[in-house]
Amino acid sequence: KRYGYSSLVIEPNDILGGQLHLCKKPIPDIPGNGLTMGRAFAFQLERQFYLTQGRWLQRKVSSIEVSFYDVLVGLENGEQISAQTVILATGLKKKKLGLSGENLNGVFTSYHQDISSLAGKKVVVIGGGDSGCEAALNLESMGCAVTLVCRGTKLSSWRMFADKLVASSVKILYQHQVVQFVGKQSVDAIQLLGPDGSVTFQIQGAIVEVGWTPNGDFLPNAWTTPEGFLKVDSNGLLSGEDRVFAAGDIVNPLNFSIAHAMGSGSLAAKGACRRVES
Repeated sequence: KRYGYSSLVIEPNDILGGQLHLCKKPIPDIPGNGLTMGRAFAFQLERQFYLTQGRWLQRKVSSIEVSFYDVLVGLENGEQISAQTVILATGLKKKKLGLSGENLNGVFTSYHQDISSLAGKKVVVIGGGDSGCEAALNLESMGCAVTLVCRGTKLSSWRMFADKLVASSVKILYQHQVVQFVGKQSVDAIQLLGPDGSVTFQIQGAIVEVGWTPNGDFLPNAWTTPEGFLKVDSNGLLSGEDRVFAAGDIVNPLNFSIAHAMGSGSLAAKGACRRVES
């Protein structure tokens, strides 16, 4: 809009803002932002979007095809949208273990969910990264008996989180992997495999924090790395293309952050507008 062009946002969910709605703490990485919480910031962005006559369509994208003249975006309902340029900003989604019992009640995919029901209970956290350590520390503050399961020989989180965790009452099981969650409707046990073989113990809840994966199942393999991230140049232009740009966590930055997503979005927008004018 700033450069005089119209655009359309295609989003499968019924609300704009993506992962911002999962951020329940003040956003630390946007200079001058103060103490704005994730959801409040999402609503601020949405308001600005509408004030600039922003348009969006609630649809799921199923395919994308580049021709000499335009880019065809295929939607799940069979419709197609033609655009002069496209910016891919599909972000990430939570990784799952893909194990038996992962869908049982009491097994959460993120500590950003409402985990108040776990207060004071025996809980296991899977994952030794930043999110796993934060989840374990938060659960400890809720009076939980916490065990953290880490598949490596050491935690992969930033040192400040690792130091806090080691100094806490959280029990850490290194070199262990989850085999399955056990229970009928709700989880009541977990089976692990470690250096000394299989071990099963009772739990009342679990949080899976094993990282993120790119959210772009519809993207051509030629555009992505083996991990599923998009290959772009310093201006956000997709490698091998001249009409497709990308921004945000889908381009695999050093640090997944709101600040990077906003900056790369600005770059991609300007690049897309220059392409229209060329």
